Amino acid sequence: MDGSTSGRFRLFGELGFEDILRDALRGLHSCRFILMSSRALFGLEPLLGLAPPRLEALHRVRPGQTRDRASERAARQLHARESCKNRPRGVVPVVHQLRVYEIFDHNKAAFHARFRDHAMRIMKRYGFAFLGMWESQIDDQTEFVYLLEWPDVATKEAAWRAFLADEEWKEIKRLTNAQHGDLVGEIEDRLLVKTAYSPATATPGR
Repeated sequence: MDGSTSGRFRLFGELGFEDILRDALRGLHSCRFILMSSRALFGLEPLLGLAPPRLEALHRVRPGQTRDRASERAARQLHARESCKNRPRGVVPVVHQLRVYEIFDHNKAAFHARFRDHAMRIMKRYGFAFLGMWESQIDDQTEFVYLLEWPDVATKEAAWRAFLADEEWKEIKRLTNAQHGDLVGEIEDRLLVKTAYSPATATPGR
C-alpha cells in the first residue's frame, strides 16, 4: 500500500468513516448509489453529488491531499448519468414565448402573406417551433398572436438574434414595407412559465 493510500485510510479513521457512511446511507433507497472501483472509492471525488449533505465531509479535499482530476471528471459524468431527481423519461424542460403584434386592417392581408410564406419559413430554419397563431380584436385594434416553444431561454435568444440578422428576411421586410407600408405596429413579448398543475400539451415534431 503506497503512502497516498495510507493517508486516505488515516483520513477515513479521523472522520469515523464507518459511522458516517452507515448514517448517510439511511434513506437512500430511492437513489442509486454507485461506486465505480476501489480506486475511485478511495479517491473520494466520485461520491460528489450522489449522496446527502451528511457525506459532504468525504467530498472535500483536505490540506495535503492531492486532487485526482481524472476522478473528478468521472464524478461529474457519473453525476450527470445517475442524477436522483426522479425526472420521468422523455420529459424535457421547455419555455413558451407569447408574441402579440398590432396589425392594421388596410394591409392585414399583406402581413399574413408575409408571415405565412416568408417569416415562418425563415424562422423554422433557426429552430422556431410554432404551437399556434390567432387574431384578436380589442376595441378597434386588431392583433396577431402566436405561441412559440423553446427548450430553454438561451436557445430562444440565440434563435431570435439569428433570425433578425438573416439577410433574406431583412430584404423581404424592406420590400414589403416599401410596397404596403409598415405591417406591424407595437409588439408585446412575454415569457410564459408553466404552473405545476398545468395540463400537458403536445409538442410539434415530438
